[in-house]
Amino acid sequence: MTEIGKLTGCCVFIDNLRLSPYWDEYFSTPQTLWDNALQQFLFVAHRTIGMSSQNPLLICLLASDLALPKIIKFYSIMNLNKNVISEQDIAPIELDLGREYQFHSTFVCPVTKEQCNSENPPVMLKCGHLISNNAMDKIVRQSRLGSRRFKCPTCPREQSPQE
Repeated sequence: MTEIGKLTGCCVFIDNLRLSPYWDEYFSTPQTLWDNALQQFLFVAHRTIGMSSQNPLLICLLASDLALPKIIKFYSIMNLNKNVISEQDIAPIELDLGREYQFHSTFVCPVTKEQCNSENPPVMLKCGHLISNNAMDKIVRQSRLGSRRFKCPTCPREQSPQE
């Protein structure tokens, strides 16, 4: 509460803050309370809308620092067992990088150009490409391959909706 009182007292010196008895405490250093308040406000605002308050490139580098050792370990195990498991049988790896690297994800279907949501979730095809559930249903209905098989809109791989 004393901080608010001091800041309110600065209003008396609004025409010339340098004459304020609070100048040294609040305004003279580069890292002032105003800067701290701004940083805290930006952090809360970014978190509220699900964005990172840090540089996106820095976030990518820090996330890769956590993920790469796990991915390298996975592929080294896969190389040891390459005669047992083929690359086509490998599902994408899901890595938990912690809460600080989780942001809202927005997926826009490359077929329908619509944003996916809980009613129209993204679907991963056998080939690894992603489309929306509505797009897959539409492609299946329009498919000429019979028996409900369809081709991926990005590559020529065929599959059925159950795959």
